[in-house]
Amino acid sequence: MKVLLALLSLSGPVLAADPEVMQKSGRVLTVGGLAREYGFTDIDGRQPPRWADEGMAILADTHAKQMLHERDLTQGIASRAAFRVAELLTFESYPQPSRIPAFYGQSASLTACLAKRDDPSRFVEFLRRSLDDGYDKALRDIYHLDNVAQLEQLWHEQRLTLSTANAGSGYHGVRLALDDASADLALRAQ
Repeated sequence: MKVLLALLSLSGPVLAADPEVMQKSGRVLTVGGLAREYGFTDIDGRQPPRWADEGMAILADTHAKQMLHERDLTQGIASRAAFRVAELLTFESYPQPSRIPAFYGQSASLTACLAKRDDPSRFVEFLRRSLDDGYDKALRDIYHLDNVAQLEQLWHEQRLTLSTANAGSGYHGVRLALDDASADLALRAQ
């Protein structure tokens, strides 16, 4: 909740000055997406990795949209359009158009895998450390995983296990969206 309120208070003047702001109405907006659109960076000039930004946005989206991305990932894996985790982590922009659906689905699935492993706030710390020290060290420090190869193995195992146990529940049952009451409170605080 504090993150949402901080985002609203920081982005409010910028969004209010945007003549096309109404096109954003009703959409899920992420800090990273707004940062890229408006040229904002973190205090040290960085933005979240593309996969993490998209993954968090999807996990904050509706169940129906999550299921569409899950379907795209399943199809991407079957058609070999999905990515090795090491490749996914290094994208600075979007992949070729034919692989974008798999990219979105896999970004959400990997984000859910990590967020479910520990408190979701640890995921944010993991992103910060990965930018500072690289993914392998951040995985060791935050999630006690040896490296990206072990993360890929964990992701595949978790995906297989949870896809049958939670069929139809979205990304491993992980949701990052606010409930309606919290969203209303945040909007009134503006």
